[in-house]
Amino acid sequence: ETERKKNESHYPFWFEYKEKFLRQPTSRIISIQHDPSAKQFPMVVKKTAIPWIPPFILSFLVIGFFGLWLFIRHSSHLETVTEPFQNVSIPALASNGWFIQFPDTIFWNKRNEKPDGLTMYTLRGDTWPDAKEKTGIRNLLLRKVDANCFDAEVHFSDFLPTQNWQQAGILLLEDTNFSGRAVRLSVAFNDFFGGYKKPKEMIIQAITSLGKNDAEPEEIAHYPILFTDSAEKNKVLFRNVANMSLRLEKRGNKFRFLYAGGSVSNPAFREIQTHEFEIHPRYIGLFAIRGFVDSAAAIPVRFTFFRLTENKCE
Repeated sequence: ETERKKNESHYPFWFEYKEKFLRQPTSRIISIQHDPSAKQFPMVVKKTAIPWIPPFILSFLVIGFFGLWLFIRHSSHLETVTEPFQNVSIPALASNGWFIQFPDTIFWNKRNEKPDGLTMYTLRGDTWPDAKEKTGIRNLLLRKVDANCFDAEVHFSDFLPTQNWQQAGILLLEDTNFSGRAVRLSVAFNDFFGGYKKPKEMIIQAITSLGKNDAEPEEIAHYPILFTDSAEKNKVLFRNVANMSLRLEKRGNKFRFLYAGGSVSNPAFREIQTHEFEIHPRYIGLFAIRGFVDSAAAIPVRFTFFRLTENKCE
């Protein structure tokens, strides 16, 4: 073998052995044939006993597997809801998951006064608690939300607030009676500076509330987008708020608030604020209010688009 390895680079001996072996196996096969004289024994099948499971355990297992199936199905099924508000009749809105709360008949009947949009008015009401007033919003358009991570976006036009506290936007609620936690993102007008002399402003405002037992909400964003006195002197500035969009991104307890505004219908979003707030909203709504003041007018705002996109929570 040592000499072979010095003089030969291949191994013919191994292949010759295999070829020789493969030609011989037929002689080694033992033939098994049926012998008619042999006794025939019937085949006996042994039954396996099925273990007895108590009914309550069986019910628990069935419910558990069903719950797991629903969880997996819901986790894998991410929904996107869009609403262009081309048909704002009550049946059309209801078929897409919307319902109206605290309707004001006079102003709710004006919701279709302009085509391709839902017109709402800044009516008296607020989510900000007041010792003398009952918290609430008239003509609040709501829909259920099941996801804990989602993006909500709304577009509107024909809205130029000029009095405190005219505003419109998106609202997240844990319940429909304003007793639970809430998050509010809106375009609003502000001319209140506690005695200081400052320019009147249109702002992006974001507010969180801990519920009915919390008398003081937290303003987490106050971002000016237009100074109205300057715009009155230079009318072209009003084009910057001809079309406005709000976007709210929720990832568990982390929020991201964005705004877009301009003369075109699809301006780019900019980040206004990020914030961390624990809330598990069951409802999302669109609203228009003017706070608990009688001096401000009920002005229109036309909602033209809404989108709710569920996302996976990391």
